[in-house]
Amino acid sequence: MYRFDYVFSFWIFVWYLLHMFGFIKPSPKLVLLLGFLENIISFVILILMVTDIQRLMRLFILNIFIKLIPLVTVWSEKIDLYKDLFLIYAIFALYVFYIHVVNQTTVLDIYEKLYRNILEGRNDPEVNPGTTLMHDFLE
Repeated sequence: MYRFDYVFSFWIFVWYLLHMFGFIKPSPKLVLLLGFLENIISFVILILMVTDIQRLMRLFILNIFIKLIPLVTVWSEKIDLYKDLFLIYAIFALYVFYIHVVNQTTVLDIYEKLYRNILEGRNDPEVNPGTTLMHDFLE
């Protein structure tokens, strides 16, 4: 089962979609920017550690679609630093609560599995839903 709800990036992507379709007003620009910068750092580290170019390319393409393209589309929107940071913290707190209470696990456990799977070249739809779905679709 693909567990997109386990990965915070997909929560951000849902925020972006809700914003673009006019359901919510606050812009996800700041969180998309922070997420994209974190992805660049993680990607550089993974390039140094992972030799499977196909896996890296799937991760790269996924991040273009869920971070870079959304960021470009909201680039002209203003950032209200205090309100945006408060909203990011509130959504992250909700995410952590959801992971702990509903799923009986921890965010640290999920991300440890996620990075271990990337490094070991494993596809696990529970913690790597995006790249696993791309793998399943292309294979």
